[in-house]
Amino acid sequence: MTSRLLVLTNESELGVGAPGVHDVLLQLDQEGETSLVAVDSWRPQPGETKLEASRRVRLHLADVNYDFLFVVSPRGGILEKSLAESLDTLVGNRTVIIWEGDPIAMWKIDSELRCWLKAATFVFSQYGSPQPEMLLSIGVRMIYHLPATYCHVQFKDAEIHEPALTSAFEAVMVASNNRRRSLISAVPGAGSRRLVARSLRRDLGGNFLLHGTNWPRKWNVRSVPFRGQIEAIRLGAVSVNSDNTPGWADSSSNRLPISLLAGRPHITSSHRGMLWAPDPSVGLHMSPTPASLVATVHELLGGDRFLLAKSGLKAREWALGRVSHRQSIRYMLQTAEVIRQSGLPRDPWLLLPGPWTQHKNTQK
Repeated sequence: MTSRLLVLTNESELGVGAPGVHDVLLQLDQEGETSLVAVDSWRPQPGETKLEASRRVRLHLADVNYDFLFVVSPRGGILEKSLAESLDTLVGNRTVIIWEGDPIAMWKIDSELRCWLKAATFVFSQYGSPQPEMLLSIGVRMIYHLPATYCHVQFKDAEIHEPALTSAFEAVMVASNNRRRSLISAVPGAGSRRLVARSLRRDLGGNFLLHGTNWPRKWNVRSVPFRGQIEAIRLGAVSVNSDNTPGWADSSSNRLPISLLAGRPHITSSHRGMLWAPDPSVGLHMSPTPASLVATVHELLGGDRFLLAKSGLKAREWALGRVSHRQSIRYMLQTAEVIRQSGLPRDPWLLLPGPWTQHKNTQK
């Protein structure tokens, strides 16, 4: 019997923010893998109040015609308190799957988000330890690791077209400054990120291209649209990032798969674990400190440029067919037994840490 699936995305405008999610779900429905009851958003839509959004979500959850509920990154401060507190009752004994794409272990978990998480049968977390342990501490039953993936609809052109072997700049960094003027930031990696950007500006001058928000005005940094990241990254011989979660295990934001898809060697922060990620032979270089990260940039730029460009193409080849939303959504729905098992690449999908449960932590 085909499983009946209800989906609640985190889009502020349904169908616009996550086109890849819609594409995969529609394909699974058309192939008969699952039967989509509805795809909606838990967020208020344009012109809709929070109260109206809560009533809409309640109608979906009270529907008897679904077996599985798939929720993308739920947040607090959205639903009526009475609805949040009745989530368990509304979903009953159905399987609830949550895709958690943010490092919520660095936040204060409010009562509404806690209700979502405690109602979950499975939580798929893009961030490793300490996040799984935090989720267990508030009552989540089972946590699986999930690598960050790119939207294959938003970056369709990058999947089709390779980058040129030459570049206009030496290095490109797409990142926001989370530290600003304060010496203290709530984001753990903010200081390291600023140090990397400042060092590369000093060393490479006009050959370093920085895109993002909240950087010092005198740096003349421009933001880049989300869909424009690939084009921006391909302007450099290498791409650079410094993560916001230093010291966390097996952690990745969507900057990692997007940078690999861009087809440039990528230098970023290292994390404990990461056995599922490609190594330097495939164009991914991970460094433990800002100084070593900057040194790796210089080392790569000082080598053979043709070989450097070719290693970027290997990174793109690895990302294709491995770390798009096509694979991540199938992985989650297969794990939750919504759809049948189908072949996913061994790396990264069979090399992930976890799962973590209330009774034991299992490392593969």
